[in-house]
Formats: sequence, structure tokens, C-alpha cells
Amino acid sequence: MHVHLFKRMQLRDFCKSSVESLQEYIVIAQDMLHVEHYIRQDEDQWLLREYHREEQMLELRTIGCTLTLEDIYEKVSFMDESDEDEGPNKELHPTQ
Repeated sequence: MHVHLFKRMQLRDFCKSSVESLQEYIVIAQDMLHVEHYIRQDEDQWLLREYHREEQMLELRTIGCTLTLEDIYEKVSFMDESDEDEGPNKELHPTQ
């Protein structure tokens, strides 16, 4: 099982059993442009919305906030093919 899938399952199980007041949460990928937005539908069901383009709008209704993926990843640059020879730890870089 992939590590991030396992972590997502742990988070889902935690949210289902421990945090009844939690209405939505987001999971932000650190190595690619990808956001998962989970919205509680009822006690045991969550709606998943996935975002993968910079111009997409993510609306967090419970806190009255709307962001684009471009906003979320504003200071992140991802490794491109020309950077691959610099090692596995050079996947993303916060800009100064």
C-alpha cells in the first residue's frame, strides 16, 4: 500500500471517529499540483473534490474562504526534468 494512501485512510478514519464537528478538510500534495477537498455529507459520508490546475477555485465554505491552487502553491516550484540529476531530495523548493 502506498504511504500517502495509508495516511489518507488514517486521516479519514480519525475524522469519522474523533472529530464530529469537522465539516471539511483539505489534503495538499507537496510534490505536485494536487489538492483533495473533503466535505462532510452526513455522519459517515464525505464528498471528495480533487483539484489539479492552477486556475481552479477551492471554496472552503465553513470558514468563508476561496483560494485558487495558484494561491496555495504560490511559493512552491516543482522539479522539472532538467533537475532530475540533482538527486531525490530536490522535488520542490520554496522560493525566497
